[in-house]
Amino acid sequence: MASLFLASARPDSGAATRVFTPLTLIFTVAMPKNDSTRKLKESLWQLVAAIPPGQVATYGQLARLAGYPNHARYVGTTLNHLPKGTALCWFRVLRSSGELAFPPDSAQWKRQKGLLEAEGVIFKGMKVPLKQYQWQV
Repeated sequence: MASLFLASARPDSGAATRVFTPLTLIFTVAMPKNDSTRKLKESLWQLVAAIPPGQVATYGQLARLAGYPNHARYVGTTLNHLPKGTALCWFRVLRSSGELAFPPDSAQWKRQKGLLEAEGVIFKGMKVPLKQYQWQV
């Protein structure tokens, strides 16, 4: 898989940054100083970007694929801290039950559900049937 990350530095602050370019949106993300944390975040971003339209993955599935099987909550935290307006397909990531992580009927829940339905994902009640829509890597 081609890398989605380009290294850059801001001369005014001296802080290391990365430029993340998913699809057409470009933004700068302050990278953690811990190298293993940086690598995990980059791996997670790449995995989320690789989920095909009309398919979903679970937080735990992405953690396992990234090599950190006990870090499902960290996947959620990483996605929660994406910059506003990101083009990364965060909405394709669900709980292991097939439920959306947002409170039902909240604005965020409705937005995520709408984005998934626009890609052809059909809900059964409040859940996405993972047997039908889960990304098979």
